[in-house]
Amino acid sequence: MGGFFSALNPYIRTMTRIVAVSLLAFLAVSSAELTAQRSLRTYDLSAFAGTSNAIGNFANNPSINNLLSETRSQFGVGFTHFTGPRWGWGFEGRYGTLYADNRNHTAAGFTGIEMNSTYTQVQGQLTLHLRKFGKYYKRHFHTPYLRPGAGVVFTQSSYMYDVPYPANATIYNGTNPSLTYGMDLGWKFRLSEYQSLALEWGTHFVPGDKIEGFTVANDDTPDRINGLRVRYTYHIYTWE
Repeated sequence: MGGFFSALNPYIRTMTRIVAVSLLAFLAVSSAELTAQRSLRTYDLSAFAGTSNAIGNFANNPSINNLLSETRSQFGVGFTHFTGPRWGWGFEGRYGTLYADNRNHTAAGFTGIEMNSTYTQVQGQLTLHLRKFGKYYKRHFHTPYLRPGAGVVFTQSSYMYDVPYPANATIYNGTNPSLTYGMDLGWKFRLSEYQSLALEWGTHFVPGDKIEGFTVANDDTPDRINGLRVRYTYHIYTWE
């Protein structure tokens, strides 16, 4: 276990810097908003469903055909507290499946190997509306937004016993925890005073490099989980 955390130390430091800078930016902007009217604050409860794709040790060719044929599903729920019309902080949980077939990719040494993995991801996140959005901004019935986040992902992969793995591969059976960080880009549309619908795309890096259930020596490139999502949100106002 000590070796696991030692190997992740560089990534922990990188993720810590990212989270620290994001939190400082959030606190600097939201400090002024905290003195604003309570009516500008919102609690958002959301549910979403979408697609999952992996980029990893052998899933290295994200062509359109591969993205379509290897796409699997994900779903989840989230909570965000908006301190004003632009900034919010919160957390969410995701569950999804990942698939890749080495015949669709160009990495050498993976003959006959397929990846079949499930993942559970929990993360904290910040949200920035690029236009003011909320109950009192009805002229802005839509807004693009950014959502950086960081957390942990637990993956579990099916090991293929009937094919040879590369000699420099290390197998990790069972559930494998890894840190994760990334960014979601989305566009939100108001459905009513209390509801909105959003379309978003996100990419999240997995420095533990174990979403396939194995790692390859001398490969320091983080795995990635990409996906498209449709998100439904119900808005709760703290002051009617």
